[in-house]
Amino acid sequence: MEAPVWREDGGRVGTVTLGEQGGWTTVSMVCQGDSGGLFRGFLVCDGGELPLGVLAPEGQCLRVSRRFSPAEMGRMGQVRCGLRRLSYAFGREDGWQAVTDGFFQGREFRGRLDQTQGALWREEAGGRVLALPWEEGRPFPLIELLCFVRLRRLRGRLYGTIAFDREEWPRLE
Repeated sequence: MEAPVWREDGGRVGTVTLGEQGGWTTVSMVCQGDSGGLFRGFLVCDGGELPLGVLAPEGQCLRVSRRFSPAEMGRMGQVRCGLRRLSYAFGREDGWQAVTDGFFQGREFRGRLDQTQGALWREEAGGRVLALPWEEGRPFPLIELLCFVRLRRLRGRLYGTIAFDREEWPRLE
């Protein structure tokens, strides 16, 4: 069986092929090469998504191959297509960029971001992540989103990060 592989934004980027070998299902995904980051492959099935792993560069393509037991494939149901999802964006040393005007379109906290020194953002699977400097003793700029904050060290400094979906709503990381 052969099925298309789609990018997250809907463009077709490759093919996933399913076969059988000794009762096990073999899966091979081949996608167009992309030097913009690290990508993971998934099978989209009636029962959800089945992760295939990191797509490795091979010539001008990205590839991953796996084998699954009959029980595992049985739980997933009918295979619909493949999905290539960005795991890590290349670019700057770590993918983080300075927040500029217009980062958020129409959100009430947008103005407060423009006043925050050192705010960073990057694209991640399913949306964007905003990183705001975390300074002990100082109020967090987006206090109403504090329940979504994850603390992490970036570039040697502590930041509070908040993940947002494509519609700019906060989500748990």
